[in-house]
Formats: sequence, C-alpha cells, structure tokens
Amino acid sequence: MVAWLRRLGMPPARIQRVCAAAETDRSDAAHSIAEYWQQVETDTAARRELADFLIAELSATRSVTTQATLSGPPACRESSISSCTAVSGSAAAASAVHTYDAQLTVGDPQPLPQEVALDGVEDFLFTCCATTSPWPHEPAVVDYHVTEGRYWRLWLFADGERAARLPTSGAAPTAAASEGDSDAVDSSAQGTASDFVPVLYDRIPVDSLKLEGDRRVIDRLAAWDPDA
Repeated sequence: MVAWLRRLGMPPARIQRVCAAAETDRSDAAHSIAEYWQQVETDTAARRELADFLIAELSATRSVTTQATLSGPPACRESSISSCTAVSGSAAAASAVHTYDAQLTVGDPQPLPQEVALDGVEDFLFTCCATTSPWPHEPAVVDYHVTEGRYWRLWLFADGERAARLPTSGAAPTAAASEGDSDAVDSSAQGTASDFVPVLYDRIPVDSLKLEGDRRVIDRLAAWDPDA
C-alpha cells in the first residue's frame, strides 16, 4: 500500500496515518485517500488556471521584460517549489502553494487545508532545511511551533543545517537527533501551519508569524541561500 500511495504523491507523514487507519478501520483509510485525492484534483485545477493566466500574460502584445511587469505570482519562486518537491515528494504541499498563488493573483488567498499544511511544514524542514552547506554565522537554534500542536527544532552550525520534530514545545528531541547539538534556543516562530507554508516558500513575510528571541537569527536565516 505504501508504494501505491507514494505513486499518488502522498507525503510520507500522511501515508503513515492512512496505513495506521487501515489496520483498524479500512473505511476511514478509504475516506482519507478520497479526501486527499479531492484536494489534489482541486489544486490541479487551480494550477491549470494559473498556467492559463501566465500564458495569457506572457503572450500579450505588451513587452514583458521584468518580473515587476507580471501581475501574477513571481516566477522566480517556482524553482524553490520544484527543487524541494523533487526531494521530498510532497506534491500535495507544492500543489497547495500553486493554488495559493492562483488565489493571490485574483486577490482572494485562502488558508491551506490543515493536513496538507502540516505535512508541508514538516517536509520542507526535513528536505529543504537539510544541508551540509556551512552556516556562515555563529551557531544557532530555532524552534518552530504550529498552533495545531506540532513542534520542530532547527540547528544551524558550521557543518550545515538540520531539523528534528519535538514531542512538545521546548522539549528535547530524541537522543539521535540531539547528539552533539545545543538545546539552547536562540529564536522561535509560532503560527498556524497555513501561515508557515507561505512563509517557508517566501510568499508572505516572516513577520506574519509570532517571533520571539534573537531577531537577527530569523533575518539571517531568511536571507541565507545554502546553494549560493
């Protein structure tokens, strides 16, 4: 079943929940798959509208020479979605961001579905925030807290960047995750999962979240490009 669900593009965290449900209530697992696929179809339709919009914009007779001339979402941000999705396999989260872009284009952005947003935050942290590129500043620790009840910790150090899920806010991660790492938190960010995903994908400013601690760490993290 896992292989089949992966072919649907379902994120690993959601696959685990579906498989667990299938062992006790197959109808509940079937409902979860149907709900997921309905969201995929909705997101695909929104992406189709976005593609039509961009094609129309770029085919217009007026000159399009800079990003500023496009009234739609910034094209330069699409590469970050594509690269992270290729690594994480979270097609639903990427589709949700595309849907958000389409809604933003018409001035009516809507909150992301909760399960998709939660999976999107975790997939982003465990893929796009997993690098061996050296952090160019002093070591730092950042905690992320989504109000739906999930918590993560991000370490930034000379050997790269790494994330782990915490069982509760401020709790220590597993021994394997924390070995050799400091647990002194320098900064933290809090918000809904639906707010976190647009922030992580650079759609809305980081100030959309509740920030505490050393603001310099947050600003440096937002400006850092590990691939530069």
